[in-house]
Amino acid sequence: MATYGIVVAAVIALGTLGVVFAVGMAIANAKLAVKRNPLAEEILKLLPCANCGACGYAGCAAYAEAVAAVKVGRKSFIPGGGACAEKVAALIGQKAETQEQKVAIVHCQRSNVKPKVDYRGLKDCKAATLFADNMYECSYACLGLGTCERACPFGAIVTSEKGLPIILEDKCTGCGVCVASCPKGIISVESAKKTVHVLCRSRDKGAVARKVCERACIGCGKCAKECPVNAIEVKDFLACIDYEKCISCGKCVQVCPTGAIGNFRQMRRRKANAA
Repeated sequence: MATYGIVVAAVIALGTLGVVFAVGMAIANAKLAVKRNPLAEEILKLLPCANCGACGYAGCAAYAEAVAAVKVGRKSFIPGGGACAEKVAALIGQKAETQEQKVAIVHCQRSNVKPKVDYRGLKDCKAATLFADNMYECSYACLGLGTCERACPFGAIVTSEKGLPIILEDKCTGCGVCVASCPKGIISVESAKKTVHVLCRSRDKGAVARKVCERACIGCGKCAKECPVNAIEVKDFLACIDYEKCISCGKCVQVCPTGAIGNFRQMRRRKANAA
């Protein structure tokens, strides 16, 4: 009987402690709970919730809080594109300023470039560079393992049969997540108004670059000589465009002997429509 009494007392004691702790946690939760701004909640509903980081905040929820607290100016209403920006601005009684549309550009065509190794590892570009940084004869070439496609929070990238990323401009927001995901540094985000791009990243000498890729930039300098606004300079055997000067006239495209310079967006759009 004594043992029975001890057990009962222990159960009662534990039950009492459980009730006390439960009440304490409920009180702590009520006092320490982060109060959500109703306006921020409404703003969050308008955002894509992709948490891409293009706005400069950790996620869409943090961005919504900043907008609600008027910590974000009209020029920063960028998540989700122009239509989303207008809705967010209207919700807080402002008018969104027109934002320059930006799109991702893949600077690689990898034409007839042969592989150097038979890679069968993890289908991830960063993982592949740990195994063999130069999977192709062109050490600057796109690895084509789809890392950027999987990283894109807006589904704006698809991989072609050749293994090259195709940018779907109608979905691309220019957030730059794909840029950060590419270990080869062949993706950049540029103004959608700029239509002419050097679609190569090779810095090998012309003869070497042309030997491994038919579309490689060979640093011949013809584009720089032809440019009417001096927007092109050859650096380390690679033509580089100064987008602040470029007027997208296309004269460089016409004189490029390898086709390394072209209208990336138009070419990708045609291929995407044909797919």
